[in-house]
Amino acid sequence: VCDMASEMFHQYEDEIRSLEDEISVLTQQCNSQHEFVHYPDGDLQRALEKLTIPFEKPKHDADLNTELGQLEYELGYMKALTGIEFTEYSKKELKKDENNSLLKYRLSGKCGFLPFHLEFELLEVREKEKLSSVVTELSIIMELGEYPNFST
Repeated sequence: VCDMASEMFHQYEDEIRSLEDEISVLTQQCNSQHEFVHYPDGDLQRALEKLTIPFEKPKHDADLNTELGQLEYELGYMKALTGIEFTEYSKKELKKDENNSLLKYRLSGKCGFLPFHLEFELLEVREKEKLSSVVTELSIIMELGEYPNFST
């Protein structure tokens, strides 16, 4: 009985160490500036959760839950309406100074049956209390594959 308990104890310790290592790796990935996320099932909601959205004032959990529910509903509606489904998302900060920042976004997904890749750079310029955003580079690639005669 004592050997059996000792063996179980060691198994639990090994499992705990393994989970701690996994937590460490995931924490490093989350803190990485060059974040890349792949969602094979095309769930845009998880991709959107990776976006950082500054809030003007702190909100209560109930307000956030209500807002999240509304955003999930709108996302589902837009997905059903347009047929656009995102499967990959990445965001990289290329340049940042006191008043400007240049971000590069990459999105992949499909519109109905047609896979696509979208890349763009977004220049954000802050003047006093006003923030302006301009798309400076845009690239859209459609993978026609088995539909070579499809017109874009």
